[in-house]
Amino acid sequence: MKAKIKTRLVASVFLIFALFMSVTPTLAASSYYDFQIYKSVNGKETGKFHSLTANKTASISGKAWYNHSKDKSGGQVNIAGETVKYCLKRDRFGFDKDYGCVDGYVSFKTTNYNNGNNFSGTFKDVPDEKSDKYYLVITKGNGLVYVQGEGNVKQ
Repeated sequence: MKAKIKTRLVASVFLIFALFMSVTPTLAASSYYDFQIYKSVNGKETGKFHSLTANKTASISGKAWYNHSKDKSGGQVNIAGETVKYCLKRDRFGFDKDYGCVDGYVSFKTTNYNNGNNFSGTFKDVPDEKSDKYYLVITKGNGLVYVQGEGNVKQ
């Protein structure tokens, strides 16, 4: 009697698991990011990682804008805008692996999400390992102004 109950219980658990797996959608690899910087931000240091698979091209798209804030050290900002670099890396033992950078541009005439500058691009090197330890290092040259943005890393 106990063996019969055990068999039915195991069969029921297996059936529930199989049903759950069949209705769970398969999603394309896409991972949201956002940032606020004066000079740079490192996803490894902030704990913002992305999951990517091996042997599939990775790309990035997003939007960035200037929010009128300046570094408290002062200084003149006489530029129309600047390039923002989005570099993909993977955390690993020893030196982290670099997969290239994509450039985006932000005009200092953009003041919010609605009129932010869109950008997109593909990273030079293809991720070579399935991992949830990929991260972005986002940098810009002018450390006097505050830029923020958001977007997605995709495969």
